[in-house]
Amino acid sequence: MCKHSEVHQNVSNSEYYVYTYNDLPFPIKDRDILAHVQWKNDPQNLVLSMLSSATSGVKEINPKAVRLTHAVAKWQFTEQSDGSVLVENIAHVEPNGPIPAWISNRLMISSPYRTLLGMRRLAESGAYDNHPESFPDL
Repeated sequence: MCKHSEVHQNVSNSEYYVYTYNDLPFPIKDRDILAHVQWKNDPQNLVLSMLSSATSGVKEINPKAVRLTHAVAKWQFTEQSDGSVLVENIAHVEPNGPIPAWISNRLMISSPYRTLLGMRRLAESGAYDNHPESFPDL
């Protein structure tokens, strides 16, 4: 249901602000969010994590959407001894108004799944095979 997403402000290679606009089905009002995103790397434990928190005051509010002001999400990637990667996603979102359970359940279940599928396609595409380290300032 994400209609538009963009990096609004790039603070560093591991910190930025992302604006996202979600197009929800009628009669529910669309939602948007400005999130502060931070990546952290723990090379000792082989853990890469991303924490995203709703923030305000940086991006103009879209008059067609309800602004999400209380939302957090965490992605954690932990390398396993067999070379695989354990991926964990934890999220809590206050919709800032009524939303039917079927919509919120769809968002909370399908969004991480589709994101993982997209990450997998990108990783398997070879586009980043020779890419330098992604987060030199971590």
